[in-house]
Amino acid sequence: MAIRIILPWRMPGPSPESCDPNFEFHLTLRTIRVISWGLNLPSSDSFMKNSRKKRPFVLPRIATTVLLVVGSLQMVLLSREMATEPGGNSPAGMPQSSGEVFYVSLQGNDAWSGRLPEPNAARTDGPLATLARARDAIRSMRAGETLRRPVIVYMRGGVYTLGAPLVFLTDDSGTPEAPITYTSYPGEEVVLSGGRTITGWKKSHLASDGGQSGEGGNVAGAIQKSRPELWTVEVSGVKEGEWHFRQLFVNGERRQRARAPNTGFYRADGEFLPGNPTRFKFHPGDSHAAWAEQGDVEVVGLEKWAEFRMPLKAVDTGTNTATLSAERQPFGDDQNARYWVENAADALDAPGEWYLDRRTGMLSYFAKPGEDMSGAQSVASLSPAIGPP
Repeated sequence: MAIRIILPWRMPGPSPESCDPNFEFHLTLRTIRVISWGLNLPSSDSFMKNSRKKRPFVLPRIATTVLLVVGSLQMVLLSREMATEPGGNSPAGMPQSSGEVFYVSLQGNDAWSGRLPEPNAARTDGPLATLARARDAIRSMRAGETLRRPVIVYMRGGVYTLGAPLVFLTDDSGTPEAPITYTSYPGEEVVLSGGRTITGWKKSHLASDGGQSGEGGNVAGAIQKSRPELWTVEVSGVKEGEWHFRQLFVNGERRQRARAPNTGFYRADGEFLPGNPTRFKFHPGDSHAAWAEQGDVEVVGLEKWAEFRMPLKAVDTGTNTATLSAERQPFGDDQNARYWVENAADALDAPGEWYLDRRTGMLSYFAKPGEDMSGAQSVASLSPAIGPP
């Protein structure tokens, strides 16, 4: 059976270490299907601050299924290449027990040895509970010594929720002769989930003034004469400032964060203005002062060779000037660049869209036809933010 990896992940941008053609990482994940909860990208102001810092990002040459690692930015990327036996569907080279073996289980305990596949009768020893503890156990085992035997970590079946990215460093690598392998226990399926399940949805009703228009043609969220049915839930940790997210999945499908316009783009009036913070001219009606007052509305700008995402801080409807939270990248100037706006309350106007009010912690979702959120699975990305929001 496969291990499925479900992780929110972030792209940190290039770094000198990513160009090393001689680095190989010999930590292998067998029989993996990769599923991501999507890009939970940082805003550009925090990204620009971090982009000047050294990041230990290493990019190996892919020979097998390999786990790529980032240190300071706490990011995990996975690359997938399935090896199969000729004429079969099972992965080649299933792990053997000739080396060191550890077990991880939802019934495990990180205080145990991890050398047993299930708890003993007295529950004094058994499998470990987390991959992080298995990783640390291998680190302790090989401290100061050359790894001479293969190491295999078997994960028992179930869903393992990761509250933070699982980080492997170059020191966690094995060798071609003694690789370190993480694999599902034979016959069992493993899911590593970087998302948090959201429950407790209630039906609500909110009048909509309809969708915004913009370049791109007819808008799906045309003026609503009825009161569209919404679902709402208060998400713990949001209004306390402990957590927020930019990705929501319903029944395994990504849903659109409230967006204006619903399709296509707005166009800036001229170039984005130089200086810190970034400002730009907008066409009348394309931006609203209430968006800046709301405090968590973001502008996503598309320019030549560059894209930025920044909170909207001020809107002057007298001069049709919008002010963002920081300075944009110093390249990619474009005339009448495209942009759109996300997470504005009045942009929640089309089925499949959602809006998160960080002041109250209330999540609102405009259900698609036939969707019943009381029985649906909804998952939001849990990965911590990079830098300030």
